[in-house]
Amino acid sequence: MLKPLPKALADHDPVRVIIRETALNQDGKTPAITAPNDVAQEKLIRDCYDKAGIDISQTLYVEAHGTGTPTGDPLEVSAISRAFQGQPLHIGSIKSSIGHVEAASGLAGIIKIALSLEKGVMPPNPRFLRPSKKLMLEKKNIKVRSSIYANAPPLLALQG
Repeated sequence: MLKPLPKALADHDPVRVIIRETALNQDGKTPAITAPNDVAQEKLIRDCYDKAGIDISQTLYVEAHGTGTPTGDPLEVSAISRAFQGQPLHIGSIKSSIGHVEAASGLAGIIKIALSLEKGVMPPNPRFLRPSKKLMLEKKNIKVRSSIYANAPPLLALQG
């Protein structure tokens, strides 16, 4: 459940995470309705961090939209890489665990991140076996923790 922090504190609710800022944009004209605009996505990320007063270099993990589409994912990864200036990042998406839950996909991602932060772990992305070459993850300094690490420790700490 989401509510303003003062209200949550007054109601003695457990506070799992604080969302410091949200942002929304419209990505303008693209070749297809399902094709995102990576320039607009990059601007949205930067604007949200600026409005929140958060140093973008402190980010270690990004919960991506990550629909697994051959057009959308490379554009999203490019936007993320540019917004975070090529710094080392891990990315993931709740969709690899539960599928695309349409209008609730953003909330599902928030719940995943809240629990990940609470537990201090970065869960793997089930069914992610190998990235598309179009993503160019290594060149962009981005890693996806996949289920191929089945014999590795089950969790990767989120701390520095």
